[in-house]
Amino acid sequence: MQCRRQPAWFANDTAALARLLPRSTTAGEGDGWETRDEIVEGSRRSAASGLRLVGIRFADTQLHAQGNVVVVFSNYTMELEQQGQRSTVTGSASEVFVRSDGVWQNPFWYLGPR
Repeated sequence: MQCRRQPAWFANDTAALARLLPRSTTAGEGDGWETRDEIVEGSRRSAASGLRLVGIRFADTQLHAQGNVVVVFSNYTMELEQQGQRSTVTGSASEVFVRSDGVWQNPFWYLGPR
C-alpha cells in the first residue's frame, strides 16, 4: 500500500494520537518499552527528521475479536524515506485494539523480528 497521506505517528498529528492512544498505552520493540508520552515524543522527533512512510504491507494477518476488543498478529514490511534515501524495515506485530465510546484505540503493541 502506497501512502498518500502520512499516518498520525509519521505526521506528528498529536490530535489524532491523543484520540487513538489512551493514557495507558504501552508499546514495545526489541527489549524496550515506551509510554504514550514517549511514543508521542518519538513521533515529533521522527517528523522533524523528515522520516516519511512510503508504503506498508501486512502479511499473514490473524484477527481475534471478542466484543470491543481485537487482537491482531501480522508480519509487516515498511518502506521508509529520509533525505532521499529509502530503506525497508520488516518485522512482526502484535497489537490490541479496544473500542471505547465508538472510537477504536490502540493501547498496546509489540514489534519484533520476523
